[in-house]
Amino acid sequence: MQAQDTTQAYPWRLSYFPYLTASPNDGVMAIGRVLFFRQSRWDDRVSLHSGVAIEGGYSTHGSWLTRVRGDFPRLGDGWRLQAIAQAGKEANYSDTAAANRLIASGEVTRRIDGPFSIALRGSFTHISFDNVLVSPGVTQTVSSTDYHGRIGLVVDQRDREFDTRSGSLIQGGFFWGWNDASLSRATYTGVYGLASGWLALDSATTLTARAGVRLGRHPGFAAGRIMPAWEDEFVMGGGPESNRGLSGAARVNQCSKVFGAELRRDLKIFPGGAIAVLAFVDGIQADNCGADVVTVALRAASSGYVRDEAAVISPGVGISVRLLRNAILTATVAHAEGATRVYVSSGWSW
Repeated sequence: MQAQDTTQAYPWRLSYFPYLTASPNDGVMAIGRVLFFRQSRWDDRVSLHSGVAIEGGYSTHGSWLTRVRGDFPRLGDGWRLQAIAQAGKEANYSDTAAANRLIASGEVTRRIDGPFSIALRGSFTHISFDNVLVSPGVTQTVSSTDYHGRIGLVVDQRDREFDTRSGSLIQGGFFWGWNDASLSRATYTGVYGLASGWLALDSATTLTARAGVRLGRHPGFAAGRIMPAWEDEFVMGGGPESNRGLSGAARVNQCSKVFGAELRRDLKIFPGGAIAVLAFVDGIQADNCGADVVTVALRAASSGYVRDEAAVISPGVGISVRLLRNAILTATVAHAEGATRVYVSSGWSW
């Protein structure tokens, strides 16, 4: 007979541990993490009832971050909440100069019926670049402040939210914002759609795929890097959650398409976790939403968003270590545009 979890509510507990990440932009980063959490029932779809994580890290390229993140997927009947506050420095921001960033965001989700939910998100991002060359021999600090909102419809038919083996997650919506930069000020709007699917081929093998699109004429300096996604926005155009064959945000533009497929297989399952291997192919295509040449030239002067419009396809392989239900560390190697890039990150790419 299968064991049943009869615990009605788990107490708050404390966990702390170090881990490493690696990327072409930041090098190797050592991170310390402290987690205050309440475990979910064993038969729940989520791994934690509530959790507040505090993290801090420093990298070999001089990047650093401090972050506080709260996740409350069982906030109330049909309600969930996520809140994030982060400060840090990126030594190589989108293949350009170093950037200092302040970020704050909050997202509230309300389940409508069955797998259908509606999510509302608001965020604030401030970015500054030091010693930017604005004319021959003249440098100054250039900054950008972005206020961003998003409303989305979510259809969640996954078997569970952690270590998903079957089902789908489909989402789409509308975003808007206001960007106040040193060189320009503008409002912007756009739409997005993202679909992910998982198929268990056997007890140890999972095939998963994802495709998404973000369309918007004026995405703003900060928002142009981001693919809106339910409680998991990610950097477009390169990186561990976008295209693992490119450096982070290497293909940023106003309209972007992302797609990929991944095959995961458990090699060794042990008490409390598993070791898995994966093979994947990632793709990204970014352009200026079909804008005319004059408009593109004007945007290039103020935003730098013009990039090669050809799709970049990146094949790769990797290995992951999973501890307990949802602590996952993944290392990948992928090739694109004549270069091979390595990422070490927490969690799956999707």
